Amino acid sequence: MCCNMPDRTEKLPTLIIAPLSLLDQWAAEIKDKTRPGTFKVYKHHGNGRKQSYKEVAKYDVVLTTYG
Repeated sequence: MCCNMPDRTEKLPTLIIAPLSLLDQWAAEIKDKTRPGTFKVYKHHGNGRKQSYKEVAKYDVVLTTYG
């Protein structure tokens, strides 16, 4: 993701689908392995999920589950 970052005119998030038990782990790894502010990460799970694509597209990485 770091090597192939799109320019800001074509802002499309990277979608990562993982088991629920690993969503926090993925978020932590992205935070720990990149410079602060490199990626905005959104966990798309639970009752507070964003409903529109425009809201989700504001993030660089979207983490979600199969369900």
